[in-house]
Amino acid sequence: MYDTFNCFIQQFINELNMDNRRKLTQYQLDMVFYVSYTYLPQITSYLRKDKNGIKVFLQMFGILPIEKDNFKFDNTSFSYLASELYDYIKMHLYDLLQTINHNDWLLFIQGLTIFMSAQMLGNQTTFNTFILLEQMRDYPEKQELIANLLLKRLVELQMPVKNDTWTNLFSLATDKHLLYNCLDLVTSLDDYLIVLQHIIKHNSINEQITFQLTNNFDKLINRTDFISKYF
Repeated sequence: MYDTFNCFIQQFINELNMDNRRKLTQYQLDMVFYVSYTYLPQITSYLRKDKNGIKVFLQMFGILPIEKDNFKFDNTSFSYLASELYDYIKMHLYDLLQTINHNDWLLFIQGLTIFMSAQMLGNQTTFNTFILLEQMRDYPEKQELIANLLLKRLVELQMPVKNDTWTNLFSLATDKHLLYNCLDLVTSLDDYLIVLQHIIKHNSINEQITFQLTNNFDKLINRTDFISKYF
């Protein structure tokens, strides 16, 4: 059964690679989440007893072209789906960490970070990113990879991050080039200062960096979602 799924996944990836302009509309992506949630009860027994079930489920999401224009992270079906899948992910994650091969892991976390990013952006569900990351503590390379990928996805989505603890990702991630872009995601002065501290820690401050930080701060204080908190 799973071999057939792997063939399907590869065919879909090949199609996307042949035409990287292919996109999903918000309606189409919403329908993917709606159908997934609607039919989820039919496969819950497999998700509960077989770690490969949740693996292929998240891999399916991992191949979707998720973008700022089509990803409505607070969509009702998506929120319900996130809450339902979280228990199965948490149940099987440690076993998957021990057995999953590298290629499958990359596609699995592509799907996983969709749900993680939604929580970072403010989706109110039972999904808890940092509990899952804590489960990975015995596998620091995998933990680091997913932290990097999650920050990268947040940067690509370019939406303000509303989670109060999202800056904890910086202690796990190693891709410090993302730090500058993360300044565009902050929604509080505290978060801005934390990101700034990490930038200063990992870079020699020169004229170019000073200019970049000044320019970024000027943009930040003109954002209505940021400035309304203080004035």
